[in-house]
Amino acid sequence: MQAFRSGRLARLEHNPMSFQLADEPELASQWQDGFDFVGAGLQVWSEWRPTNRGYSEAHLSVVRTEGGYFPSLYVTYWHGEPSTRSQHARATPAEAIADAEAMLRDWYLVEA
Repeated sequence: MQAFRSGRLARLEHNPMSFQLADEPELASQWQDGFDFVGAGLQVWSEWRPTNRGYSEAHLSVVRTEGGYFPSLYVTYWHGEPSTRSQHARATPAEAIADAEAMLRDWYLVEA
């Protein structure tokens, strides 16, 4: 847990990982999780689903940050740019997962 806290502080203070820590894979991994948590967050749930249209697939995810749990939907088209949607932070992972699934249902309605 100390390595995680160290990573969080390093992100806030703009410090790189120490060489000593880099030689300890388990601690380095925990440090990196702490560093990422402050920046982009940590993905806590993810699921790929085919869209039944044959030309795209959907990636639903939830990322945990200090601000809460953020649901996202990424739709990847075979011959084009991906479409990305996200929402405001939710208090629990269950709420965020439900919102990600609702975004996919809404996407189906728009694309139909």
